Formats: sequence, C-alpha cells, structure tokens
Amino acid sequence: MELNCPSCGKLSGKQEADMNWIKCTDMNKQPVYVNIENATSIFWIEKEKASIIGFPSGGDSIKVIEPPEVIIRGE
Repeated sequence: MELNCPSCGKLSGKQEADMNWIKCTDMNKQPVYVNIENATSIFWIEKEKASIIGFPSGGDSIKVIEPPEVIIRGE
C-alpha cells in the first residue's frame, strides 16, 4: 500500500528531533509509523474499530486499529 501522507510511513534514515513517531498498526495488520506531532485530529470509529488520524492538509489521513488513548500515550 502506498501511503500518500508525509507524516506516515515506514521509518528510514535520520529522524528529526522535533518529531514524535508512534508505531501503529494499519488495517492490513502492517506496522506503520506516524509523526503524531503533525496530527490535527484523532477520532475513533466504533463501527470499524479503528482510529482515523488526520493531518493539516485535510486530504491526508490514516486509519489504524489502535484507539486514540493508546496513540496519544504513545504505547
């Protein structure tokens, strides 16, 4: 799956000091790393048992299986 989100993806290379990368699990049960510092919203969709993490551009978002409280705590 190609991610179209500059604050999401697989980690590679040097990480910036002001970034807070959180390991999450996408809907395909694959690990994905999210720079939570850039997130503008995190909300839970009960029907899908998934969180949607939104980013500033509005078009960028990612769906993960972790609930918002787990993402915020960085677990």
